[in-house]
Formats: sequence, C-alpha cells, structure tokens
Amino acid sequence: MMDDNHPPSVSASTIDTKIERTMIKRRRQKERRREKKTVMASAASVAADDASRKEKQKSHEVEKVAMKSKYGVTTMQRQLRQHDEGFATLTKGVRYKDVSIGKGPIVVHRKNVRVSYTLRSKSHISGKILDSSSNFGFHFGKGEVIKGWDLELVGMKVRGVRRLVVPLSVGYGNRDIGAGNGGDLYFEIELLHVAP
Repeated sequence: MMDDNHPPSVSASTIDTKIERTMIKRRRQKERRREKKTVMASAASVAADDASRKEKQKSHEVEKVAMKSKYGVTTMQRQLRQHDEGFATLTKGVRYKDVSIGKGPIVVHRKNVRVSYTLRSKSHISGKILDSSSNFGFHFGKGEVIKGWDLELVGMKVRGVRRLVVPLSVGYGNRDIGAGNGGDLYFEIELLHVAP
C-alpha cells in the first residue's frame, strides 16, 4: 500500500533519460536560433545590396538628368552628335560627309560611273558589313541604284571618298537587308570613274 506522504521512488535510469531528452531539446533550440539568425542576416544582406543597387541607379539617373540639363542632351545623344559631326543634311534626310575630295571629273546626270563602296549597319566604322564592291558601275540619275545615291553623289569628283547615311525613305524601304527594319544605311563610297 502506498503512503500518501512519500512519493513513489524513481529509478536512476529514468532520470538519466529525462536529462538526456532535455539536453537534446535545448541543443535543437540553439540550432534553430542559429539558423534563424543566419537566415535573418542573409536577408538583411540581400536587402542592403538591393538598397545599394537602387541608390546607385537613382544616382545614375540624377547624373543623367544633370548632364541633360547642363548640355541639353544625354551622353548617348552627345556621342551620336560627335559621330555625325561634319555631316551635311540634304534632301529627303540623307546626310553626307566628304572624307576626301577627288581631283578628277565631276559626276553629272546620265553619265556612266564606277564606284567602290562598303555598306554597313549602325556605323561607318564599326558597323557590320552588309554589302561591298570594289568596282560597281551604273548610269547616274537613271534610277538604277537606290534614290539616296542618286541624290547625294552629285558633285563628287573621281578619287573622292564620301560617307552617306541613307534613311529608309530613299534606301531599301521597310525591307530588312541586315540593318533591321527601317534602319539607316551607312555607305562609304569612292568614285573611281566617270565616263566622258
């Protein structure tokens, strides 16, 4: 019979098991806290990186606006203007620039001419070459070539070199020949011969 004043006896192995369970439980709690701190630290790091990136982007935008207000153009527009420096714009939006003036006969309408040319996309210097010829002949002013050539080769002299920027309206229209739909065409043309 049990005495109400004395608790039942507990074996030593039961106590050891309870202590071991408690220690395991505490160890797991510590590991969970560490994992939580690591996750929170990495989330804070990601948030800080994101904030830093946004700040840099905002700073870049502010700088761009400042440049635009100072110079009236963005950096890219300024580079394009420098690239186009020295180009004259004539009819139908065709631009040209004489790289070198020739010393021979001048191109006139209805005469047979021979040229050497390179056609590039996006730039006279670094654009992808779309077409070229070292000896191409045609009757000038008879519509045998794109309209941009008939408009802008006027006045060239033999051995002269001219760069043309031809818009789609006087080029190949909306056909994509490698410069993209409606892209400007960049020609460098050397006049080799004008028939007498």
